[in-house]
Amino acid sequence: MLSELLQGTSFPGKFRDVRVNGLATDSRKVVKGDLFFALSGEHHDGNMFVRNAIDRGAVAVITGEREPGENGIPVIPVPDINDTMAMMSARFYGNPSRKMKLVGITGTNGKTTTSYILRKIFREAGLRTGITGTISYIIGDRSFRARLTTPLAVDFQRILKDMYEEGVTHVVSEVSSHALGLKRVDYTDFDVSVFTNLTRDHLDFHGTMEDYFRAKLRLFRELTHKAGIINIDDPYGRRISEEISVAGLRVTTFGLSGAAVLRAVDVYEDERGIRFSIPLDGRALEVSSPLLGKTN
Repeated sequence: MLSELLQGTSFPGKFRDVRVNGLATDSRKVVKGDLFFALSGEHHDGNMFVRNAIDRGAVAVITGEREPGENGIPVIPVPDINDTMAMMSARFYGNPSRKMKLVGITGTNGKTTTSYILRKIFREAGLRTGITGTISYIIGDRSFRARLTTPLAVDFQRILKDMYEEGVTHVVSEVSSHALGLKRVDYTDFDVSVFTNLTRDHLDFHGTMEDYFRAKLRLFRELTHKAGIINIDDPYGRRISEEISVAGLRVTTFGLSGAAVLRAVDVYEDERGIRFSIPLDGRALEVSSPLLGKTN
C-alpha cells in the first residue's frame, strides 16, 4: 500500500491510500497499478508527463515540484524526490541488499576492472555472484547491457531483488559519483566498499574537486556498515581512510606505499602480465595476473 511505502515520512496534506503494484520513472512505460516518480533532470521534466502517466494507469504520483492534489489519484509532493524514491524502492522490493553480501566500488578509474576481478574471485570460491556496472548487469550467468553505471534507485533495487530470487549471494556494484550525488543507492546496505582513486573529472556535475570527493565519501560514511578497502597511494584515499577510521569503520589499506596494509612489493612486469608479492602475517603472498600495468 502507498501508506506503507511512505511510512515515517512527512508531507503536506492527506492522500487516499492505494495499492501499488509497480514503480516507474518513465511515463511511457507506466502500466496499470504503477506509482510514477515525476523526476526533474537536465533534459526532461517528469512533471510535464504526469497526465500521461495517469492516463496509462498510474495510481499515485510522487513529485518534487507540484502542489499536492488528487487529479483523480494522489499526487504527493516531497522535499527530496531522490531520497524518497530510493527509500520507497528499497521498501517495495523488500530491502534486498540486507539479504546478500554487497561490495560497492567507487573511484574515477578502475571500477569496472576491479568489479570483474572480484567477480572472478567470488566465482572461483563457489559463490553465486551478481554485478551492476558500466558494461553490464550480471545476474548469475545472465548478462544485460547496462544503460547507466549505477541504475536509478527503482531499477537498482529491482535488479537486487531479481538477483536474490535467482540465488545470488554476493553482489559487486560500481557506484558512480553521480549515483551518490543523486542518492540512487541510498537505503542500500553495503557490507564492504572499495575506493580506487580520484582524479579531475565530472566537475560539470560536482562543481569542485572537494564536492566530488565528498560525494565519494558518502559511500563509506553513510552506506557501508562493515569495512572500507582504500587505495592510499591516492591522496584522497588517505583522506577517506582517516575520516572513516575516526567514524569507526574497519579499514584495510592497499597500494605500493609502505604505509599500506596490503602492499605490493617486488613488482615485475612483462608481456605476460604482472607479478608481485604481498607481505602478510610474516609470509609473502605471491600474486600473478595477465593484466598489464601497475595500475592493475
